[in-house]
Amino acid sequence: MALPYLTVYNGSGSGYKYPNAYYPIVANTIEGYTFTRWAGTLSVLSPTSRSTSVWIGSVSGYVQAYFAINYYSYTYSAGPGGQIVGPSSQSVAYHHDGELVEAVPNAGYHFTAWSDGDTNPHKQPINVESSKSYTAYFEADEDPGDPHYTLTVNSGSGDGSYVAGIAVEIVADAPAVGYHFTHWSGDIAGISDVYASSTTIFTQAANAAITANYAEDNPGPFTLTYTAGSHGSISGDTPQTVAKNNNGSIVTAVPDDSYAFQAWSDGVLTASRQELDVIADISVTANFVMLENTNFPQIRIF
Repeated sequence: MALPYLTVYNGSGSGYKYPNAYYPIVANTIEGYTFTRWAGTLSVLSPTSRSTSVWIGSVSGYVQAYFAINYYSYTYSAGPGGQIVGPSSQSVAYHHDGELVEAVPNAGYHFTAWSDGDTNPHKQPINVESSKSYTAYFEADEDPGDPHYTLTVNSGSGDGSYVAGIAVEIVADAPAVGYHFTHWSGDIAGISDVYASSTTIFTQAANAAITANYAEDNPGPFTLTYTAGSHGSISGDTPQTVAKNNNGSIVTAVPDDSYAFQAWSDGVLTASRQELDVIADISVTANFVMLENTNFPQIRIF
């Protein structure tokens, strides 16, 4: 008797099969496309699952994986002093081209660049493979007599002398180990997002100074907790509250009669311990074991 043959199009699992059983099938991965369903002459256990099973009886048959092309979003926005001409929000199919847009300045302004550094005011999605978002930046036209104002950026970049009403990119310095950026302070009028380490500030008609601020990831205080397992106790303070980079006090794991200290749950083998230069919470348990021969004097190690 000839075995039925399973044909899997756009996937794996083809071959001769023993009849009246389920067999695994997996749809291919196709760049730029998303699996949608299985269809064919055979019954699929879960038609919308990329990896599933198919039932084959005594007759050969096939299943085929179907896919939908991916669409990606392109978004264009204009900073102060200009506007976007053309569709500012586009949905573009994989490896297709979108529509042309243009960054157009208002009267008294001129286009400077897109947020990716491109200085061509025209932009068009070409051979699209991912979603993207762009902002067009503009500057006020500068007359010879326009006054300049000083922007000082402490702990960051963006210092300079600027006319009022332009967008200046400011970036906070990388934080030291154990710290993170929190906010900008100072003359923050015109900052797009005071809580973003990389943002823009629209210059005012006055000198300004701003500062990047940072905070410790975990400033403490910290809690040291020591717990005794079965057949023992803890001598010393537990729990303990300790300021960052300070030392805890000594604690000792004390076994009951006929038992001996084995180890702490974090692998420390000495019954007495003290945490030094504390930078995190600690919670450990002392473990004890029965002495093999309780007729001998018990020796406790501290």
